[in-house]
Amino acid sequence: MKILADFHNGDLDDPITKEEFRIIKEAVIKDRLEPDTSYKALWTRYRSRVLIAMSSQAMAQMVIRAITEAYFQTYLGS
Repeated sequence: MKILADFHNGDLDDPITKEEFRIIKEAVIKDRLEPDTSYKALWTRYRSRVLIAMSSQAMAQMVIRAITEAYFQTYLGS
């Protein structure tokens, strides 16, 4: 709640802060009561999160590959 309050002028008693906290709390409770662990649900409910995770993983692999190739070319003289 403190973090939400920091976004809304630091006031814990702000009605906007309390309403936002209530909405988040209800969403978490709803997700816990209706667990759907299929890949279809993952793709339909959290598409943007999945895309961000996949692209960050792909970028990390590309960077590691580029670093490895540069190392081999520089120090092993291919």
